[in-house]
Amino acid sequence: MQSSTKEWIIQTVVQLAEPEAKQLKDYLEFLTWKSRKKPKPENGQNLIAQRLIEAMESPPHLSHKDVEVFRQSIEEGKMPVNSTSPLEPEKGEKS
Repeated sequence: MQSSTKEWIIQTVVQLAEPEAKQLKDYLEFLTWKSRKKPKPENGQNLIAQRLIEAMESPPHLSHKDVEVFRQSIEEGKMPVNSTSPLEPEKGEKS
């Protein structure tokens, strides 16, 4: 009786010497990583914009209330900014 492909692979891997088993493990990890990698954008598409759109389209989706709470927390966290430039003379000073 012939063993299944999975069983054959397991039996073959068990018989490998340590360096060959490690090389096989590293190669399989590389293939797994490579398969998860997203393709680069074509035709000059903006990768960042694509990722933002993907994030917006994927769950969890926010409700209007969530957005308002977020905006309110931004407003509450705003701090005054000094807009004077050290390169510009102050009012009343002559250059």
